[in-house]
Amino acid sequence: MIEDYITSRLEPQILYYEKRSALFRREHNALSILTLFLMASIPFLTLLLDLAPSVRFAIAAVGIAASILSGILYFHNAKEQWQKYQALAQSLRSEKETYLYCAGAYLSIEAQKEKDSLFVATCEAILSNAKN
Repeated sequence: MIEDYITSRLEPQILYYEKRSALFRREHNALSILTLFLMASIPFLTLLLDLAPSVRFAIAAVGIAASILSGILYFHNAKEQWQKYQALAQSLRSEKETYLYCAGAYLSIEAQKEKDSLFVATCEAILSNAKN
């Protein structure tokens, strides 16, 4: 019974949160690096103004793009989402290991059925808090 819960409910949830965490981490890092390069290119482009006055349009475009990307980074909250999903996956994995090794709260419980019930209730509480 508990093995079914672990394989059909818990493990898929852990994998889901790990994948989402990795997705948001990649997204945050890509947007951050792109913003950094755009912002760093503006001083270089200003050096080219004497050679080609039309570069000012490129400077403006790069500035606008960097501002938009900064806004996306701020409002999309990819970093917070990445950290949230990573923490959830780690909490679930930690609870599973604690249960499997009969440590922590499971150490003092004699009956296996009570351990199983506590384990499921704890995991479901973690998952329920994740949705809120």
